[in-house]
Amino acid sequence: FQQAAIQFASGLENGDVLKRLFLADDYYNTATNSANNLVTFLGNHDMGRVGHLLYTARYQSDSEALKRVKLAHDLMYLTRGIPTVYYGDEVGMTGTGNGRDQLARQNMFPTKVNFWRDEPRIGSKPIGSGDSFSISAKHPLVKHLKKLSSLRNQHPGLGNHQMQLRVANRAVTVVSKREANENIEYLVGFNNTKKARSITVKTSTKDAKWLSIYGKTRVKVSGNQVTFTIPALTTIALKADRSPNLTDLKITGLKLEKDPGTGYFQLSAGIDSLDLVEVKFYSRVKGSNSWQLIGTDHNAPFSQFVPAGNAELFEYKAVAFTSSGQAVERTN
Repeated sequence: FQQAAIQFASGLENGDVLKRLFLADDYYNTATNSANNLVTFLGNHDMGRVGHLLYTARYQSDSEALKRVKLAHDLMYLTRGIPTVYYGDEVGMTGTGNGRDQLARQNMFPTKVNFWRDEPRIGSKPIGSGDSFSISAKHPLVKHLKKLSSLRNQHPGLGNHQMQLRVANRAVTVVSKREANENIEYLVGFNNTKKARSITVKTSTKDAKWLSIYGKTRVKVSGNQVTFTIPALTTIALKADRSPNLTDLKITGLKLEKDPGTGYFQLSAGIDSLDLVEVKFYSRVKGSNSWQLIGTDHNAPFSQFVPAGNAELFEYKAVAFTSSGQAVERTN
């Protein structure tokens, strides 16, 4: 996640880098875990801070660097995973020199180390003889992180729950998010370019009103298609006023193929639906009556990786659930 988020937020890569990242999430699915359980971060004491990584990725003004650091944190808080902020990033610390290891471990108290006093900061001036705690209340990154945290607390669907990639093009990436108990679809769009972009997204919710809960935008709705504008280097989050209502579902196939990258087998379920579907995969020894859950996939395309050894001794089942809780199953 760290590498993909920095590449996207810096503008060096387009939405394809996030698409590749999220398509690999199925490798983490088990009966009890998923990519949602992964701790995500933008930098640390070994590789360096997010501010340094983004500031040095390409030449950019101080104001643009601040916008891109905010965009990177938007990605971390509003996609899947457990977000973690490295201390000091919230007050714009960048590190010194190559920005790695001991050069990314500044003290937040007043310092007599001259290159720590003079190092550039994202969103504020060098600290000089002051301390980093006294500036935190008014620092733009502190305010931004508080806003993101409050947003997740107020809107359950924006937390670490179901996420479906909707669009990943050259300029914009859009995901749908949903929490099962609330059962409301959210759209979150990220724009890593220096011009506003308009995007049209197909959703699971027809004829809904979409409220902008993060950022300012113009929204147009036609059936289940939502068109909205994402300003330059920012993020927009929209919330539907009703639960998903396009819930027709069909399993079109269930196949088991060897995965060339890992030697595992990939069990894939073909799903025909506009809904935000989740699929549970089961296995049992042939001739047995007992099915065992082996993994749950919340995002299309739906698949589960299983060990290659003795795969021919098992049969497999996929059970797909609509957002309203209806189930359809298929056995291979």
